[in-house]
Order: sequence, then C-alpha cells, then structure tokens
Amino acid sequence: MVIVVGVLVGGVMAASPRRIWWATESWKFRNPEANEPSDTAYGMTRAGGVFVILLALFLGTSIISDHRKAEQRREAKEQQQAAERAFVVPLPEKRGLLPVIGYIAEQQERGTAITVYYLAPREAVREAVRDSASRGAIKSNFPCYTSAGQGPAKDAPLLVNPELFWAPKELGDLDKSDRCSPGVGRKVHETSRFVGGSAALPVVTDSAIVDRYGTEIRPAASGNVVPKLTAELYPDP
Repeated sequence: MVIVVGVLVGGVMAASPRRIWWATESWKFRNPEANEPSDTAYGMTRAGGVFVILLALFLGTSIISDHRKAEQRREAKEQQQAAERAFVVPLPEKRGLLPVIGYIAEQQERGTAITVYYLAPREAVREAVRDSASRGAIKSNFPCYTSAGQGPAKDAPLLVNPELFWAPKELGDLDKSDRCSPGVGRKVHETSRFVGGSAALPVVTDSAIVDRYGTEIRPAASGNVVPKLTAELYPDP
C-alpha cells in the first residue's frame, strides 16, 4: 500500500504539477492566471513528486524486507522447536582413553591416598561435577565429561584408565561434539583412590604418559607405569 499510494501521488506531482495547482490552489485567487506559479515552482513540485516516489519505494521495500525476515525467523524457530521435540537423548558414547600425567601418594592414618592426574579437553568436566550440576536448583548440562572411577583399590597394581565420554542431553549440545575429543585442550583432571596399608600400590594405565603440557613421554600401552610426581598439580575446574 505504501508503494502504490506513494507512486500514484508522486507520479501525479511529477507529471502534472500545473493541473494540481489549478485543481487545488487556483480558487483562492480572483485572477488565477496572474497568480499562476512560475516554471521553477512547477519544477520544484516535479522534484517533490520524484522524491515521494523514491521515498515510497524505499519504505515499501524496507517493510517487505522486515516482513520476510520476521517470517524467516518464525519458520526457523518452528523448525528448531520441531527438531528439539524430535531429539532423542543418546546413550553416553566413549570417545577414548585420556593421557595420564602422573600421581602423588599421601600417607594417612588408615592407608595411602593416591591422586592420579590426567589431561582432558577444555570442554570436559569430571563426572562428579556433571552429576552435581544435574541435581542442582539451576541445572547445567555438560555433554563432555571424563570418568576414571573412584573408591578404594584392593588389587595390585592399581589400574587407572581415565576415559572421555560424550553424552548430549539437548539438541544444542551437538555443536560441541568436535571439541570433545582426546588431545583437544590441556585441562588437568584428577581422580583419587584409597589404598589400605602403609605401602602404595604400583599405579599403571593403558593410556599414554604425557607431561603437564601434553608432550608424549610414552605411547599408550597395556600396563604403562604411571610416574610419581614430586608435587601435586592444581586441577582445572
């Protein structure tokens, strides 16, 4: 409507400024012929008509463009909502073993506490953090997490195999899949064991042995001996 009305009004102004004056202004004068506007005034009216046409085209095109964008947003939202309703939460997927840095042993009254450090992707959190977040008042979703098991160790040697898991709960999580892979990022995670007695068990892993910065010391192999560290590391959240 803006385009149609604007083009019609502007077209009349540009095409017949003299007729417009005679139809709308001449009755005000006793002698219209003596008071008729100059050619310059008619030219200004024509220019005004062109401006009205251009303005109508601009406004009309903007309105149509905004309407189309609103329709596209609405359709995209509907498609997103339909995809979310159709999304089926998959079972946790194992993404592989994570490289181990080393361990520390702390003698306690009833035995030895062993803490093993390993490297994880930047997107990952420990399984305990993920479980705690899912039970909180404000639930958070962490589709990428690590698990190395917990609890007392009864058999020697102490086998620690930290693993990476991918478990999306929402459709939007799928965009993070590529960032949940072994070797992506150098985030330090830890897992602890309690060993009865005064002597610490040998700690082994099937994962690769690396330093704090991810440089490989020994490739992955069954029964890799985990080095004992001289000082504890500070795990990332």
